[in-house]
Amino acid sequence: MVKHQKSSNKKSSGSKGRDMLINVQAIHDVLTQTTEVQVQPIASVYLTAILQFITAEVIETALNSKLGQKQESTTLNTDDINKAIQADPDLMRLFNIT
Repeated sequence: MVKHQKSSNKKSSGSKGRDMLINVQAIHDVLTQTTEVQVQPIASVYLTAILQFITAEVIETALNSKLGQKQESTTLNTDDINKAIQADPDLMRLFNIT
């Protein structure tokens, strides 16, 4: 699992979602603007955590692959991301790639 750096723009030490790197409010706004149902704020926090976890897994897999190839650059591009997803059976299943 990837260890995450804490965001420097924390509201307070007791604020919910303070370790989120993906903006919970932005996710909540998209959910409320694109659905016909009322979305509870905790649902947005939960979905944001899921998106953050999946994103971290994809990036970690891509970086490990790139570092394993001992390439000079550690800059990830779309090909690196696609290769990482295709190399991981769980990610392939998640993204429904056959």
